[in-house]
Amino acid sequence: MRADSLLEGVAKRQVDAMAKAGTLSHTVGGTFVARMERAGIGYGSSSENLGYGYTDHVDVFAGWMASSAHRDNMLQPWVTRAGLARAKGADGRLYWALVMASDDRPPGPVMGDPGPLRPAARRPMARD
Repeated sequence: MRADSLLEGVAKRQVDAMAKAGTLSHTVGGTFVARMERAGIGYGSSSENLGYGYTDHVDVFAGWMASSAHRDNMLQPWVTRAGLARAKGADGRLYWALVMASDDRPPGPVMGDPGPLRPAARRPMARD
């Protein structure tokens, strides 16, 4: 998997929208498909993981790996590129988005939404 600046831009716009709204949502910035199309990424397979309340990238990735649906998104064999972003909400919480995609040019499936991920009970919020 390699870093992709276009996917990072999609992720950044989503975390900014979530931070501004103070909510963890796959649709606050528009549907995932619409956000990908607005960025000119209307091809291949793609998916998105969201989280909030995690203090750093190591912590949020550990949370995603502990969630079977989020882990499955990250470990799909077609995932070849990704963009990660975070933004701080007015309440100080960090919002995270990881957008992953294939290099396929023909239209492909958009993976199912595993739902947002919240930190474990040891943190201020519970996981989905």
